[in-house]
Amino acid sequence: MKLFLLCLILLLCALAFNEASSQHPANTENKRDSLLQVAYSISSPNDRLDYFLNISENSVNAQFCVIFAENAISLADSINITFKRGLAFRESGRAWKKWGNKEKAEERLSAAIEIFSSLDSTYQLHQAYRDLGETFRATRSYYLAESYFNRALKYFTAIGDSLEMAKTYNRLAANQFEKITWGPNYGNFERDLTSKEYTREEALQRYQPIKLAFDTLLIYLNTSNQLLNPKDNHELYVSNAIIQGAYYNYSFQQDKAIEILEGLISHPKGLNVDDLSLTYINLAQIHEGRFLDNPEKVVYYGELGLKFAQQSKINTYEHMANKVLSENYLHLGNYKKAYEHLRNTLRTREAFYDTDLILKLRARSLEYDLTQRGTELENKRTQLFIVVAALGCILLIFTVLVTIIMMNNNKQRKLLKELNTKNHLISQQIDQLAKLNAEKDKYFSIIGHDLRGPTANILQLSQVLKNMVHGKQYEEVPKMADWIESAAQNSLLLLTDLTSWAKSQSDRLEINKHPLSLKEALREPIDYSTSSAKQKNISISLDMQDDLWVETDPNLLKTVLRNLLSNAVKFTPPHGSISISAEPTDSWVTVAIADSGIGMSEELQNKLFQLTNEKIRPSTEGEKSTGLGLLLVKEFVEKQGGTLRVESEVDRGTTFYFTLPAASSPEQE
Repeated sequence: MKLFLLCLILLLCALAFNEASSQHPANTENKRDSLLQVAYSISSPNDRLDYFLNISENSVNAQFCVIFAENAISLADSINITFKRGLAFRESGRAWKKWGNKEKAEERLSAAIEIFSSLDSTYQLHQAYRDLGETFRATRSYYLAESYFNRALKYFTAIGDSLEMAKTYNRLAANQFEKITWGPNYGNFERDLTSKEYTREEALQRYQPIKLAFDTLLIYLNTSNQLLNPKDNHELYVSNAIIQGAYYNYSFQQDKAIEILEGLISHPKGLNVDDLSLTYINLAQIHEGRFLDNPEKVVYYGELGLKFAQQSKINTYEHMANKVLSENYLHLGNYKKAYEHLRNTLRTREAFYDTDLILKLRARSLEYDLTQRGTELENKRTQLFIVVAALGCILLIFTVLVTIIMMNNNKQRKLLKELNTKNHLISQQIDQLAKLNAEKDKYFSIIGHDLRGPTANILQLSQVLKNMVHGKQYEEVPKMADWIESAAQNSLLLLTDLTSWAKSQSDRLEINKHPLSLKEALREPIDYSTSSAKQKNISISLDMQDDLWVETDPNLLKTVLRNLLSNAVKFTPPHGSISISAEPTDSWVTVAIADSGIGMSEELQNKLFQLTNEKIRPSTEGEKSTGLGLLLVKEFVEKQGGTLRVESEVDRGTTFYFTLPAASSPEQE
């Protein structure tokens, strides 16, 4: 391995040193033999194969690329490394295309594609697709080339490989440029501008397809430049600049073209021999008669382009340079030079145009096969559509007939079903009405019985009070008046609860919620319960923040607090205590009313929110209770979006918890 690396370094140094002297055939043969000697001095076949592939990939001499790529194929076959065999075929295809034999290039690249497909080497496969597209571009099969470029671009975009995307956009730009300049409209566009009848902008307006094609070309170039880093990818940057220079020339912006191409020649990083050749050939074309019409500069730049094309052994570039030179020497009257370059043009033409013809025929055959397959597929789709449509029509007719028959048969069933449904609904409504009437009778029986007690007490106490006044027993009058007041308050509370319950059951209860201070809302219910609590020496304490506000209906909240406090007083023995507290939690306020009363069993808690005619347990002082108040508490809390729960143990007291939405005070808003 170390020997291989040492040889590779020596190779690169030799390439750099000998590049200037490679024009002479003897020098070229000597350098080739020298590189082959280095290769065969490498003992490891695998390392030698890597050496061949590196020479083929990095050499600017097309002949060297072909020789070493073909050696790589033979060596990969002998050591049976399938993946590297695919790499060798791909490098060989690139090399043959570079030299100008596009038939060989297509053959080698097709073999590489077959190998990479069998290995599922998708990355190398799509690189080979792009190379095959480049080969078809060189034969002017532009639409077939574009299909391979787009296939490669789709894959590299999916994996996010910026460099490979930039390379593919570069080739799309080159393909687009040639598609424009060899297209049917460009000749008319060029004549309009060379005749000076139209400005460039007017000509572009006259030929919209040309304008759109140029715009697409610029999009490809700009995208490629955005994806690459010029410092790390100088060769690709140069290729983009050459294409852009050619675009400016053929779009009749020669000043910009010259600026870009001459800037490349003077670039501090320099150019490869093949890039130098193409740059000078483009500069020569700028000065041709159809553009700037400066034959002397055509000859100057053309000779330089030919020199570097011969060094790089790229037949296509030699042909281009000889063609430009023969036409312009003829224009200058130097017929000897014109004949010499014309003869070289014919020689280089023979070197690759025959293979171009074969490859074009293959490309046309491939395009024809694709078209035929598309036509066959379209015909099959049409036939399938006709069959499906016919079956659909038959099915539709059958469905219509069946539907008509079923509609006639089901009409009576539907009417009967509707009648049964209505009868069932009426029966349910009758049962529900009977149930509601029974509940109404039960509720009024319970409430009437409980209302009769306080009223009778008031009547009896009033008679006793009257007798006391007649007997002038005034010392007992205040006590008797307190009893009457207490009995009247109980009656009034019961009537108030009954009215509220009736409204809620008939959906006539109006709820008007707005921010309310919880401490202020507690004042009236506490005052209402204080007199009853004092009679039993029960203390009522309040523990909460002053700035607690809730979103509530004031009347509903007072009813909830009044009933909970009234219950706490009823079921707390003398000298007991009642505490009221509140805590904010997130967007809610939890209110707790706890007493030290007699508590409840679990069975009683389960029946707490039911109105039944069972005897309600007595309070500590025999105060009456219907259970209607707790029903109202639960319903009013839930109507405001809150919840109600109870915790209790026998002889350990009871705590009711209910929640209300928290609100901000008006001052904070």
